[in-house]
Amino acid sequence: MLFCSNAVLRLIGFAYRAALLKSAGSEAMGLYSLVMQIYAVVSAVCVYGSCPALTALAARTEGEETRPLLRASVKLLIVLWGFCAAVVMLFSKGIGAGVMREPELIPSFVPLLACILLTGFENVFKAIHMGKGRFSLCAFSELAEQCIRFAAVRYLLGAYGGISGSEKVRLIICGMLISELFSVSVLGISFAAICPNKKASVKYNSEIGKRLRSAAFPSILTALAGTVFSSAGALLLPGALARSGMEREEALSLIGVFNNAALPLVMLPMAFVGAVAAVLSPKVSVLAARGNSPEKSVKKALAAAAAAGALSMLAAIVWGDRLSLKLFGASCGSSVLCPLAVFAFAAFLRTVCTASLNGMLMQKNVLYVTILTEAASLVMLLILTPSMGLAGHAAGLAVCECAGLIICLIFLSNKWRRGMANTA
Repeated sequence: MLFCSNAVLRLIGFAYRAALLKSAGSEAMGLYSLVMQIYAVVSAVCVYGSCPALTALAARTEGEETRPLLRASVKLLIVLWGFCAAVVMLFSKGIGAGVMREPELIPSFVPLLACILLTGFENVFKAIHMGKGRFSLCAFSELAEQCIRFAAVRYLLGAYGGISGSEKVRLIICGMLISELFSVSVLGISFAAICPNKKASVKYNSEIGKRLRSAAFPSILTALAGTVFSSAGALLLPGALARSGMEREEALSLIGVFNNAALPLVMLPMAFVGAVAAVLSPKVSVLAARGNSPEKSVKKALAAAAAAGALSMLAAIVWGDRLSLKLFGASCGSSVLCPLAVFAFAAFLRTVCTASLNGMLMQKNVLYVTILTEAASLVMLLILTPSMGLAGHAAGLAVCECAGLIICLIFLSNKWRRGMANTA
């Protein structure tokens, strides 16, 4: 079910981006991409960082123990969101007029922050439902949300014609708000219907809060580090390509092909691998809580991811150049696609390893690997790209991703040898 929903979501995503570009225009989409940088950073801190830890903890709770976990998660979300919202609004003029150089985007910050808060509530409910194995409910909610967003944004942009690009950005965010309200309602009502409302002891509430914070903060730092390093790489890549002898316009064009054609092509199996990882994490968490080794389950998941990755890598190496030209009308060439296919293969396996580590509440290990590999990727970008061009960047990504995979496998192997007592 998750695989099917992920595949459909990718198709909807393609259609949504194409429709947005056609309805809003390239100027509005450029402004929208600037605003979404705030969304990415704040969401990494408030929303997506704590979800792996919350899913793992939800898989270990039963009955009335789930509501204290929800309350602790909501409190953590509100504190983190409040801090980030205060920072954004306090420095809104500096961010809008200084960093973005688009002061007309400042009014968009308020609805954007409201959207992030709703996304946070949605993901709290979703993470708990995922931990409890309610994957069909989560898949339905996500699919319906994207369809509603698509329809709402198209309607709003069509209803209000002749407006500026910044006003179109606000309309897009309003469409996002409408879809998020739907998801929060569906997941919240489902949670209330399924989970009993029995008051837990103050001691247990305190304990679950401590466990959540202990597991969530490394996950938050992991998400934040990934976002920061990714943004830094995006900023440094054009300059590195320029030092290889390219004109800036040529470099930006090649980066566009790399990000919008080559990467999506080699990462297509992530719809399947992501579903495998989503199902694996709560299963590993339950086994670890009982003191049982999840080694067999993890190895099966790794085998499935490896099979999908091997097929994708073969297709990218043999037919990637032609497929990219046919599907996207552009290609980076086989010298880029081949190392990028190796990167994708390692990324699929590492996704499974990361889900396993999160399930065993080893979020600190995931943080260490993320910082190490992302920092190494930046160093490789600065060293290889000026001399080898985009192929050097792709090769650096492949080497660092393979190194991250090996480290994750070492962490898992050591944990299995020592036993599962410390993860209960």
